[in-house]
Amino acid sequence: PSANGFIVSIYVQTNGRILVGGYFTTIAGQTRNRIARLDPVSGAVDSFNPNANYHVHSILIQPDNKILLGGFFFNIGGQTRVHFARLDAMTGLADSFNPSPNEGSVISIAVQSDSKILIGGIFKTSGTGEIRTDFARLDAMTAAADSFKLVGNGSFDAIALQADGKILLGGDFPSIDGLPRSGFARLSNDTVAQQILAVTQSTVAWTRGGSSPQVRRVVFEYSTNNANYTPLGNGTAAGSNWTLTGLSLPVGQNFYIRARGYYRSGYQDGSESIQESVRNAYLAPLSARITSMTRFAGGAIELRGVGTPYGTHTLQASPDLTPLSFMPIGNATPNELGDWLFFDPGASGQPRRFYRLALP
Repeated sequence: PSANGFIVSIYVQTNGRILVGGYFTTIAGQTRNRIARLDPVSGAVDSFNPNANYHVHSILIQPDNKILLGGFFFNIGGQTRVHFARLDAMTGLADSFNPSPNEGSVISIAVQSDSKILIGGIFKTSGTGEIRTDFARLDAMTAAADSFKLVGNGSFDAIALQADGKILLGGDFPSIDGLPRSGFARLSNDTVAQQILAVTQSTVAWTRGGSSPQVRRVVFEYSTNNANYTPLGNGTAAGSNWTLTGLSLPVGQNFYIRARGYYRSGYQDGSESIQESVRNAYLAPLSARITSMTRFAGGAIELRGVGTPYGTHTLQASPDLTPLSFMPIGNATPNELGDWLFFDPGASGQPRRFYRLALP
């Protein structure tokens, strides 16, 4: 591509196209001020042209493919945007998100699974005028800084999120909140990190929320010994959650599923971090399933199901989905035709009722 100035940040999109930011004004023979998007084969630039008037230091992409940019600019994407902007991936235009941190620059960006945006650098205000010194956590819709606040003394140039939601900060500072922390610190997060890795025979699902890092891609893997893993495939994103379907996982044996999520971090978002979750799974060879439920006027519930005469399954009920709250309420024995019927008078007076089948 032959840029005429420094490139300090690179981000590869899921479609392979390469976003570059820095100090250049021409690249691949075209005028592109400080940010461009390149074809991964030819190196040619496409029509994406936000035209930043000063340096772009950091690039990060949200799950909805909008592009977050930090830098020293104050005009980008056809709008006045001071040091931080969010752009449409197709047009390169800035949207209404406008936190406007003043002085200095935004150098590092991270995103939590609840969509809140962390920014670090050298600035004194962020959001809608709130005082936030060199670090802020922003609402993804309003751009307002929330109550998470710290007092820095220097610059916060690198951010990473741990699996438990704690925040790692690197930079040029001697202290944070009056405590001596020379160049590196870890902050407690006031938001809980949430994740659940669920496994069925055909699907694995990684549900993520809270202060867990927002991952950009996920690989699911399979193992029989929790040491040697083989890939199952790449997950499909739905917001912060990831799933892989179309599997045929074994029943009647123990195995392990590992989800690995990759996300950008570090100085000018120039590093990639990994968060992983491992689930030891056992899929019982269930031979029956609930197919329908009917609640009668008195509150009792009739359950219908199908199954083979593998054995007697215990029908369990619970007022909620807490695993230990399920209690057996009777047996469902399939007949020779493979269908069965069960009547639960104990559901009367219950505002809600959950059921499951379990082998003895």
